[in-house]
This record gives sequence, structure tokens and C-alpha cells, in this order.
Amino acid sequence: MYPLDGLIPVLPYQRRRVKHSIQMYKYYRVRKLATPLARHMRDRIATLPEPFAPPKTVAYVPLHQKRRLTRGFNQAHLLGAHLADHYQVPLDERLYRAVSTAPQMSLSATTRASNMRGVFQSSPGHPSLREPVLLVDDVATTLATLRACASVLKAEGATAVYGFPLAA
Repeated sequence: MYPLDGLIPVLPYQRRRVKHSIQMYKYYRVRKLATPLARHMRDRIATLPEPFAPPKTVAYVPLHQKRRLTRGFNQAHLLGAHLADHYQVPLDERLYRAVSTAPQMSLSATTRASNMRGVFQSSPGHPSLREPVLLVDDVATTLATLRACASVLKAEGATAVYGFPLAA
């Protein structure tokens, strides 16, 4: 059984404008880009059939507390919050990053998967999910991060987990 039931990329990361926008948003802390980037995600959802549209529950890839404090925000959280608010569905915040890891982009594809083992956990006190989850991230390349998060969400009762990266 695969933890990730599908991948629904929004934009191609190879496009120079897409890559630049995401880098400005993520590394240069241009938070106001969250709104237009989330709009691209909503436009993509509008093209999808059931069970994807509208989403039932939105989750996001968490940052480790140290990285979140350094960056000042979690880019995937802002995108997920925009989507959850727009569709009036829960933003599931049970996932947390228990281990601080090197940025995935600096690692080889093989190392990325092993780098993610045991990194994500679920905070206690949340009810079982019992529905499909749309898992938001900014960029997906090898899917190691999305798969690791999906494993935790499946253990928490998600009936399906669909990776929904802004770019891939």
C-alpha cells in the first residue's frame, strides 16, 4: 500500500516565472504572494472531479519549529489556510515535524527518502480523519516529503491522501 494515493501538481516548476515566484515567496519572505499562488491552486481544484473537488479536509507539510522561526512563516501553511478558508473546510494541523533535517533540495533523490523517515508525527488529541485529505506543499520533486506526511495521515485514519504541490 502506498501512503500517497495521487499527486495533483498545479504548476510546472521548470517554468522560470513559477520558480522565481516560489523562491520570492519562500526565501525572500514575500508573503503577499500567498494569495495569487493560492488562486492558482483554487483554479486547479476547479478542474478536478470528485473526490478532489471540493476538498473535504486540507493539511499541509509542516516546517520544523527552528526553520519556521528563521523564515518567519510556513509557506505551505499559508497556502493550505487560503484553500481551507475558501472552501470552508477544516485545515488539519495535526502534523508536526519532530526532527530538523537539511533542506531536501540539497540532497540526492535516494538520500531524500531516507532523510524523511520518522521526521513527521501527529500531535495528540485529534479525532480520526475518516475522509480524503488534500496535502498541500510548495514544491514536490521526489515526493519523499509528501509520502512521509501521507503515512502519518493514513495512520490517523485518512481514507486517501492526495499530494497537492503548488509546483512539481
